[in-house]
Amino acid sequence: MPNRLVGRELAISEKTVHVHRQHVMEKTGVGSAVELAPVRACRRSYIETTAFPKPL
Repeated sequence: MPNRLVGRELAISEKTVHVHRQHVMEKTGVGSAVELAPVRACRRSYIETTAFPKPL
Protein backbone atom coordinates (compact mmCIF):
# COMPACT_ATOMS: atom_id res chain seq x y z
CA MET A 1 0.00 0.00 0.00
CA PRO A 2 1.45 3.39 -0.91
CA ASN A 3 2.65 5.69 1.87
CA ARG A 4 0.04 8.26 0.89
CA LEU A 5 -2.84 5.84 1.45
CA VAL A 6 -1.39 4.53 4.71
CA GLY A 7 -1.01 8.11 5.90
CA ARG A 8 -4.60 8.93 5.07
CA GLU A 9 -5.86 5.80 6.83
CA LEU A 10 -3.83 6.56 9.97
CA ALA A 11 -4.26 10.34 9.81
CA ILE A 12 -0.50 10.93 9.65
CA SER A 13 1.71 12.45 6.97
CA GLU A 14 3.12 10.51 4.06
CA LYS A 15 6.62 11.43 5.27
CA THR A 16 5.92 9.94 8.72
CA VAL A 17 4.83 6.67 7.10
CA HIS A 18 7.99 6.67 5.00
CA VAL A 19 10.24 7.20 8.02
CA HIS A 20 8.54 4.48 10.09
CA ARG A 21 8.66 2.04 7.18
CA GLN A 22 12.37 2.77 6.69
CA HIS A 23 13.08 2.07 10.37
CA VAL A 24 11.24 -1.25 10.21
CA MET A 25 13.12 -2.19 7.05
CA GLU A 26 16.46 -1.39 8.70
CA LYS A 27 15.60 -3.43 11.81
CA THR A 28 14.41 -6.45 9.81
CA GLY A 29 17.27 -6.26 7.31
CA VAL A 30 15.12 -6.07 4.19
CA GLY A 31 15.86 -3.80 1.25
CA SER A 32 12.39 -2.99 -0.07
CA ALA A 33 8.74 -2.81 0.88
CA VAL A 34 8.14 -5.84 -1.34
CA GLU A 35 10.57 -7.85 0.81
CA LEU A 36 8.92 -6.51 3.95
CA ALA A 37 5.46 -7.94 3.15
CA PRO A 38 6.35 -11.61 3.87
CA VAL A 39 8.11 -10.57 7.09
CA ARG A 40 4.95 -8.81 8.23
CA ALA A 41 2.78 -11.78 7.24
CA CYS A 42 4.96 -14.23 9.18
CA ARG A 43 5.05 -11.97 12.22
CA ARG A 44 1.29 -11.48 12.14
CA SER A 45 0.69 -15.22 11.83
CA TYR A 46 3.04 -15.87 14.76
CA ILE A 47 1.32 -13.27 16.94
CA GLU A 48 -2.15 -14.60 16.11
CA THR A 49 -1.22 -18.21 16.88
CA THR A 50 0.65 -17.49 20.11
CA ALA A 51 -1.58 -14.76 21.49
CA PHE A 52 -4.77 -16.74 21.00
CA PRO A 53 -3.90 -20.44 21.03
CA LYS A 54 -6.61 -22.77 19.81
CA PRO A 55 -8.08 -25.07 22.46
CA LEU A 56 -7.17 -28.75 22.21
